[in-house]
Amino acid sequence: MANVADRSETSTIDRTVWTTTPTCRICRAAWNMAPGMIAAGKDGKAIFVRQPETPDEMMQVWRAALACPTGSILAPRGLPVPDHVFPEELAPNLYRLGYNDNATAGAHPFFIRTSTGLNVLVDGPRYVEKLVEFFEQQGGLDHVLLTHRDDVGASAKYAKRFGARLWIHENDREASPEATDILTGYDITEPIPGVTVIPIPGHTIGSVAFLADERLFVGDSLNWLIDEKRLWTNPLRCWDDWDMQRRSLKRLQDFRFDYLLAGHGGSIGLPAERMQAELATCLDALDETTWQPLTHFPNGVPIPDEMKQFWQTEVPRAKADFFAAMSRT
Repeated sequence: MANVADRSETSTIDRTVWTTTPTCRICRAAWNMAPGMIAAGKDGKAIFVRQPETPDEMMQVWRAALACPTGSILAPRGLPVPDHVFPEELAPNLYRLGYNDNATAGAHPFFIRTSTGLNVLVDGPRYVEKLVEFFEQQGGLDHVLLTHRDDVGASAKYAKRFGARLWIHENDREASPEATDILTGYDITEPIPGVTVIPIPGHTIGSVAFLADERLFVGDSLNWLIDEKRLWTNPLRCWDDWDMQRRSLKRLQDFRFDYLLAGHGGSIGLPAERMQAELATCLDALDETTWQPLTHFPNGVPIPDEMKQFWQTEVPRAKADFFAAMSRT
């Protein structure tokens, strides 16, 4: 189930109940899948606050286990994995895929079959046969879309397996050297029939949102807070420039969408009018939120000098390009 997991400590863990291991990397994928049952402990790592009680809750914790990129969610010993845990159908022709990749810090990947007849993978899960079989059943993949440099995962392997075109923005392209198609600039475009590309730089200078059939895939730039029931983005996860991120998210007010699909955090389906109201509330709050360039990654590791140099050289160039694009609209 996992990319990386040290199982040596599991002999001391109670395997008669659902439990967790210290290998948790605090990506929050597990408690996105099983809210109310899995939460953060004192050290921030995943713990069970209660056991599943219903068939639906049992499926939720199985999704948490299969999504966890470090194998930190353990089922009771001997409990068989049920069928059809993933992909998880969120709406007709829209799926959350699970099997989150450790290389993406546990980001959620998605699949959509568009009304134009295209099969599209958004961001990269682990490369697993279950998903290969699913894509085969759907008729393959036409496009693999990367929202930004953090969520690449095994996207290139899936693209190669199905002969799909692999897309990423030019400012994040180093994260996916296998990409066949490079998105350029910060203008809003439709390079794929029925798929609108909305550049939303800030989290990274190459972050983009993809809109297809009123489903909006936003990567790590925005998410639904499950417990608080509101849209938000964490300034402590803004890698490159907060001013760009706040301003670029305002672009989303020009589009109609009734499902927001987030790489990290919760995804949510709401009537389009309600979605825009939630977005407006979020944007108002972001305007009052301060930010300083990060000094450390979430795991406590200091920001390396090469990243600081990137902020000094590449981010100002990208920021000038972005605001020039905004002035043209």
